[in-house]
Amino acid sequence: MYRLNEQQTAMVEEVRRIADQFIAPQAADVDTAAHFPHAAVDALAKSGFLGLTVPTEYGGMGQGLRVACAVLDEIAQRCASTALIYLMHLCGTA
Repeated sequence: MYRLNEQQTAMVEEVRRIADQFIAPQAADVDTAAHFPHAAVDALAKSGFLGLTVPTEYGGMGQGLRVACAVLDEIAQRCASTALIYLMHLCGTA
């Protein structure tokens, strides 16, 4: 769907693993108790995904909107609130 290359596909697969492990289990609590998804954001940070769209010369992953959409899709399928927070982070870093 997103026409990603092998490296980009591996990134999406990694975020899928993170989403299954850290985002999905807390999704209901994030919404019902209005908790900030600290564990999810920490897991994304430790894996470098907070720098997904940051140019590599500044220490980021150097990816564009196509990969960002694919990553956001994986996160949103598990927790829309976490996806929105992540999207706002990507917008802020842009």
